[in-house]
Amino acid sequence: MRDIDSDAGIRLLSASAVPLLLTGTTAETALAEIQIPGGALGPHGIVRLTSSWSWTANANNKTLRTRLGGLAGTILRSTVQTTNLMIFEIVMFGNQGAANSQKVFQPLSTVTPFNVSSAAQPTAAIDTSLTQSLVISGQLANAGDSVTLEAYLLELIGVKPANQ
Repeated sequence: MRDIDSDAGIRLLSASAVPLLLTGTTAETALAEIQIPGGALGPHGIVRLTSSWSWTANANNKTLRTRLGGLAGTILRSTVQTTNLMIFEIVMFGNQGAANSQKVFQPLSTVTPFNVSSAAQPTAAIDTSLTQSLVISGQLANAGDSVTLEAYLLELIGVKPANQ
């Protein structure tokens, strides 16, 4: 069991409701990049990203990604969308007792955000004692299509073991 650290609590790292449009390219493109300060997570901290997206509804792939460690960093979440119109999702990752050991908590479906799955939760080994860049990106299969990051909210949740 973990208690919220009264000194850390929930800290807003970044938020925007200004739509960020991607069109005209097939390269993966950063729509938002947020710096997570080195050491801010501690050994048990959690980062929660809430985002809302929309896109051109057709048969072409539109890939929505969240990465840690820059645009070429570790993929925390990747979903491919086609004929749906929008998605609202929450992706979290947390340090698992050390600054370089994370577990990713994400929707396990591209359609249903809260569901069951036989797949294991992804893990990562990124050194969060150093400042890391969280990138929210999009990639289009057809440059004539579009994807829009409608809004996002990035929060840091400080936790500590209950016995500390």
